[in-house]
Amino acid sequence: CCIKKTYVPDNPEVTLLVWFPTDRAEVVRRIKKSFAERGLPNNARSFNHKFLSHAVAQFKALRRELLRLGLGPFDNWEFMTSGMHATLAFMRVCSSVSLYGFSTKLKSTGPYWYTGRQTAPQSGQRQHSWKQERMMHRLMYASGYASICT
Repeated sequence: CCIKKTYVPDNPEVTLLVWFPTDRAEVVRRIKKSFAERGLPNNARSFNHKFLSHAVAQFKALRRELLRLGLGPFDNWEFMTSGMHATLAFMRVCSSVSLYGFSTKLKSTGPYWYTGRQTAPQSGQRQHSWKQERMMHRLMYASGYASICT
């Protein structure tokens, strides 16, 4: 599955949330099985389809608002980043959201993924629109929905 066999949660209370658009139930099943085989806590859950549809609708609405404000154009996107999924999830259930480790610099550079991969996959299509997500974080900050701690 998607988690390295060597991964060990640093806290037994950690819950893994699965949101990517594959068979989420199958991914959760594999995670739980892998963790159980190694005697680890197996707290894995998946977001339901209704939540994911709402998150995508929020993402598209933020994109439209940024374009309305003249802050585009943006690359096409295939998937929201994990960070954007988390941000939208927490904004939906928390009274305040503080983001740590997110860049709002439009020309920021760094690895493509947290795993350190430096280049995007060679699928022919960009998977994420980094500039768009950075502008969305700025919009969330400017509108008072999130604080960004740099």
